[in-house]
Amino acid sequence: MKGSTAIEIVMVDDDPEDIFLLRRALRNANIVQNFKGIESGDELFEYLGETDSELPKLILIDINMPGLNGYQVLRKLRANQDWSAITVAMLSTSTLEADKKKAFANGADQFFSKPVSVAESNVLTENLKSYFSDDGS
Repeated sequence: MKGSTAIEIVMVDDDPEDIFLLRRALRNANIVQNFKGIESGDELFEYLGETDSELPKLILIDINMPGLNGYQVLRKLRANQDWSAITVAMLSTSTLEADKKKAFANGADQFFSKPVSVAESNVLTENLKSYFSDDGS
């Protein structure tokens, strides 16, 4: 895609609708080449351990998930030498400052409000686009 920012994003969210919404918004904005939706932390670690290709440039993690929650997934990513350099952004419907602080204290690179509509997905997409346009890729 000439002129677009091609990034690989993995989104970890137990809600397939949320994955679908963001995938569509990223595709419509023409900034994603590869997007993978994963529904649990355990599934993410299985995927990362099995992938033969480059690691994703960004992992978006929902904070509130059954099984491993987003903070636990983040800590496990940061503890693994092979995965610790991956950019990780937390997603949450929470607007509490304490949740943001906890995310950053556990090693998150970014914290975004979780979109609940197409319009909010588009705002998140623009934030992601500008977030990655400054890294020289």
